[in-house]
Amino acid sequence: MNNVLIVEPDLTKGMSYLVAFIKAGFQAEHATSGAKALAAFESTRMDIVLVNLTLRENQALKLLKMIRSISRGQPSPVIAFTPENREDLHIGAQMEGATECLTLGPDAAGDLLHAVKKLLTPSVPPPSTRSLETKPAAAAPSIFAPRETKPATPPMPAAKPPTPAPPAPSAAP
Repeated sequence: MNNVLIVEPDLTKGMSYLVAFIKAGFQAEHATSGAKALAAFESTRMDIVLVNLTLRENQALKLLKMIRSISRGQPSPVIAFTPENREDLHIGAQMEGATECLTLGPDAAGDLLHAVKKLLTPSVPPPSTRSLETKPAAAAPSIFAPRETKPATPPMPAAKPPTPAPPAPSAAP
C-alpha cells in the first residue's frame, strides 16, 4: 500500500483529498502547514508527497527544499499543485525539485488521484517480440552484402532508320 502525504492548508479541501485517497486504497496523511508536513515526512516513509503551492509565507517552496535535503536514497516524488494557474509558483517548485506541477480543475481530488496513479504505476515494457521457439532467427540481409543480380533483359532490336523520301520530281522548263 502506498503512503501519500497531502499538504493542504484548507482543512475542508484537505479532508476531501484524504477521503478520496483512502477510498482509492492509499494510506494517506493530511498536514495543514509546512512544519506539520515536515514532521510527518520525517516520521513516516512517504511514497509520494502532494503540496499545495499556495501555503502562506512561501512555505511550500521551503518545504520542497527540505524534503529534497532529507530524502534518503531515492527521493519521494512530489506533486506541487495550485487551485489556479500560477506559472510563477510552478517554476519555483520545479527549481526546488517537484516531480510534476498541476493546476487543479473542478474535480481536484480526481486530478490529484490521476497524477499519483500515473507516477506510481510502473511503466509496462512492450510485449516481447521474440518467438517462444528456440530456432535461431533468420539473418537479416546486410546492406553491405552483394545483391543478387537478375539476368539483364535482352536488348530491344534497334529500330530501322526511316527510309528517305524519294526526291521530288523536278520540273522541266
